Amino acid sequence: SKVSLSVRTSLGVIAFSVALILVPFALRYASVFELSGVMDYIRTRQSYNQAGGSSLDISSMILPLQLFTYAFRPLPHEAHNLSAFLSSLDNLYLLFLSVIGTVGWLRNGFQLKRDTLLFLVCFFGVSWLVLAMTTANHGIAVRQKWMFMPAVIILVFSTFSNVSGESRKRTCATSLL
Repeated sequence: SKVSLSVRTSLGVIAFSVALILVPFALRYASVFELSGVMDYIRTRQSYNQAGGSSLDISSMILPLQLFTYAFRPLPHEAHNLSAFLSSLDNLYLLFLSVIGTVGWLRNGFQLKRDTLLFLVCFFGVSWLVLAMTTANHGIAVRQKWMFMPAVIILVFSTFSNVSGESRKRTCATSLL
């Protein structure tokens, strides 16, 4: 709010100019020239890395299941070795944080500045959507999801930042149940 209109306009023109140059380059790199090309690109990406013990065909799943699979699987009952079991414990913790964050959001909302909240939600949402639709391997997903999980953790913790004193103890205690 302290930046002058001329500086904002200049930065907007620069950002728009850079986008005009980079977007066509990115589309050519991804071999996407029309909407059907986008779907072909996603199908091709989903077919990569289908070999190995941690592969999973996500292309036939509905989108909500793809998102859940990417962020929270394998679960303990799906673990086939020690590494997968440890990963499943990590996923249980992330699932627990997500539930706590949802409860906190419904009770208190997010206690972040509007711009910060918008950035975190957009970054998290777009990253999760694109990565979940194009990654078909648990081993890769376990590593890739940590590109956006810090944003999720910040959002979760921001739901409890305005609770004070006795109500904080009560809220934290009930959220741990």
